[in-house]
Amino acid sequence: MTKKEASIIINKDLNENRLKPFGNGNVKWANKSKGIKNVYWINVHKDERLKNEFHFILNDEDKQILTHLIIPPETFLKTKYPERLDKTNDKMKIDIELSYDNFNYLKDIKSGGPKLNFLKYVSKTYNY
Repeated sequence: MTKKEASIIINKDLNENRLKPFGNGNVKWANKSKGIKNVYWINVHKDERLKNEFHFILNDEDKQILTHLIIPPETFLKTKYPERLDKTNDKMKIDIELSYDNFNYLKDIKSGGPKLNFLKYVSKTYNY
């Protein structure tokens, strides 16, 4: 499953073209991390797009499930997220680590972050 394929499925289900996955779009895609932490790791540029509705698509390849989250406008601007400079393009970024452990499911567990729980933003899950 790719970001483009998932966006097409979700847009069709929503019966509108709300997800714009390319260019300066409003979609972030994350696969389950295979590292030390059990997280979906996402980084978001801190720019004008954050003033609008934002979408996360979380891909669990093992279970073949997509989880679609709709993040309300300005959520990242109103929440105290630490920022870092992306040296590849001189833009500020926010790093998010959404846990997929049962105890902290979809809670941001990034060290130094606000520990925001994203479970309330889940729109729907899709099997593929």
